[in-house]
Amino acid sequence: MRRSDLAGAAHLQLADGVAQLHPHDAMFEAMLSGFQSQQLARGLRQRTIDGREQQVRAFLGFTNEYPWQWAAAQVDEWSATLTTERRLSPATIRGYQGGLRLFTEFTDRPVGRPPRPVSLPDGASRTG
Repeated sequence: MRRSDLAGAAHLQLADGVAQLHPHDAMFEAMLSGFQSQQLARGLRQRTIDGREQQVRAFLGFTNEYPWQWAAAQVDEWSATLTTERRLSPATIRGYQGGLRLFTEFTDRPVGRPPRPVSLPDGASRTG
């Protein structure tokens, strides 16, 4: 079994031969679904999985960009915002950063590293 065929791989979450109306959104949702499957396979509680998904969605909302466009500087900006505007504790922010890191490691695109070649759905571009 190839690494890309492991449970949770995004391409296994998308239907073959189906043109997506919003391919970037579909790819992001497939990535999240795969991340959830991977965490379930590791025996994590649904509460933990849901919290991590909320963190990833919050970061997506903050950046208004998809994971394959994220940069390390955006994590710093988000963390500063969580500190100054939401007044979250450093421990809570580290937890949020940890959840985001796990997601980006799962998708094989850690924030701040050069992007690897990714096969996006037909008609999709990296610039959204």
